Amino acid sequence: MVTLQHRSHREVVTLALQTFANLGTPTDPGTHMMPVTSFSAKENYEQLLDNGRRGPDAMDFRAVQGVKHVEITMEGVIQMNALTGSPIGMLLRSILATGTNATAYPTPIEISTNAVYKHYRMLGNEHEYLTIQHYDNLAAANFREFEGCRCTELTISFNTGEGLLTYSATLIGRNFTKETDTMDLLASQDTTLEDPFPGWQAALVFNGSANTNLISAEWSLKRSENRLYTGASSQLFKALHFGPLEATVAMVFDYSATELDLFKAGTQVEITTNFTNGLATTALRGFDISMETASLLEAPAEVDSSGETMTLALSARGLYSEAAGEIATDNSDTGAVASIQGPIETLTTEANAATGTPTRY
Repeated sequence: MVTLQHRSHREVVTLALQTFANLGTPTDPGTHMMPVTSFSAKENYEQLLDNGRRGPDAMDFRAVQGVKHVEITMEGVIQMNALTGSPIGMLLRSILATGTNATAYPTPIEISTNAVYKHYRMLGNEHEYLTIQHYDNLAAANFREFEGCRCTELTISFNTGEGLLTYSATLIGRNFTKETDTMDLLASQDTTLEDPFPGWQAALVFNGSANTNLISAEWSLKRSENRLYTGASSQLFKALHFGPLEATVAMVFDYSATELDLFKAGTQVEITTNFTNGLATTALRGFDISMETASLLEAPAEVDSSGETMTLALSARGLYSEAAGEIATDNSDTGAVASIQGPIETLTTEANAATGTPTRY
């Protein structure tokens, strides 16, 4: 009889904030469950080869273990949690380096007496990491832990006629270990995950006006990275440094000359997409992403008439802006964001954390 060793449907992935000061000390246990439809972690050692020629027709004679790191990819749907708020917020905070600087980034804004808060996240310079735990159901006391992780790529996608608002993330981590203590599976978060956002909920503001032509979009945030290794008798990197933030969005519209004319004129436009769940204020949940100033010259404009519906594909690149940000304007949050100071801003509208104070993540 074959014994089942792994059941992927029992997989659990959790995330926890780990500060730069605690690099090398994982934050355990994870505080946020991250529901995933796909999770992959590559544990890497640099192989150092001795291939000095010494007579025999062999290429390699010795191999020793070099430095190490982990590469993680995960995918899933974007949704909120009634206990902990927004798991996607931790990935946004990571790639944007938002941090907790209340001067540059406003504190969460309460919009009801029933603990609903708006969390703005935008470009910062905070050096933070994540601890990621992966429970694979082999045994409760035998799971993988990855410390010193930063998100280097984050993609937000939706199709208004198909499926849900989804994310895909790539992270680089410092260390990987097999843990023998009992992992906190965060069982209390199983039933408090809230409705994900269907694609048809997308509301687009394009060039300052509501636009009902958007069919699909893929927002992409990317950072180049450098793993800094120093002579400290350690295989682990000392720090993971980021390059500048690159923000782009690829969109498909029901064909209209309006958007095509903006492309032809080289117009720089505002692009803001809002998702909202819940009609009552106390149950309001939302996810917003916006470029205050976007160039439509990122890629050729493509008109496709091969199908039953003629479509227009446009791509845009977010440019640096110090404007107040259109998400605050669209949501009537006067003075919520004094200056976005970057190419992009995001917003999650979510329940307060169970501690009684809004958790910054």
